[in-house]
Amino acid sequence: MRLIGFLRPTILHKITYLVIGGYFPEGIRSKRFDWKVYNNLKNVVVEGQQLKNTVVQYSELSNVLVVPNFKDFPLKNISTRKYSSNIFMFVFVGQISEGKGIREILEAREILKNRGFRFQIDFFGPFEEDFSLDSEMSAYCGFLDFQSDAEQSYSRLSEYDSLLFPTYWKGEGFPGVIIDAFVAGLPVIATDWNMNREIIEDNVNGFIIEPKNSEVLAEKMIWVMENQAVLKAIGENNSKKGKEFQIDEIWPKLIKYVVF
Repeated sequence: MRLIGFLRPTILHKITYLVIGGYFPEGIRSKRFDWKVYNNLKNVVVEGQQLKNTVVQYSELSNVLVVPNFKDFPLKNISTRKYSSNIFMFVFVGQISEGKGIREILEAREILKNRGFRFQIDFFGPFEEDFSLDSEMSAYCGFLDFQSDAEQSYSRLSEYDSLLFPTYWKGEGFPGVIIDAFVAGLPVIATDWNMNREIIEDNVNGFIIEPKNSEVLAEKMIWVMENQAVLKAIGENNSKKGKEFQIDEIWPKLIKYVVF
């Protein structure tokens, strides 16, 4: 978007800036971005009300609109895992990095192992450059490709009982992985970070916990393992809620902001 400053106002009034993630609001807040540069745009579209509130609070922009994140996923019903006391299946999907809470997951895993719980945590996603893990990462499972192989990826995700998302990454916006979890019928354990609370209603379609705290994460993981009847109801609701973020539902609203 650095080219904006070189464009004529007559051109700028035809441009809608679709903001992905939370970098833009944070840049406005920290004054790394000059909000005046974006004042002549037709619209600035962010993914959530909290992100809009940040932009409005730290600028005088009046062209900020909200359209939630969306995806193109299979509309047919995806079978969800039947909960069992045999072994509980947690999953993490995303960048394998410090900011995504991987260390907290591994520390929570040790707490649960030491207390004798039967469970498994699998990890999917790319590694952040220079981020290394020891043999404790033996449950690394590669990638889930929701773009080119959506049906198989959602089917694989639906085999799990709960998604772990203890992020404190500074650029977090409206995480697409939460949509993926909803579509697959998974309750989400997520940190109270950026937009997570706006997307996840605590104890309704997931659980909100304190960030950067492996003990709190471990206690919530134990709670969900011991309350699987609640998880089943949440998972069924999430399968329905996930359809709200289908591209066919969001596109009509978005297109009216984008067209000239």
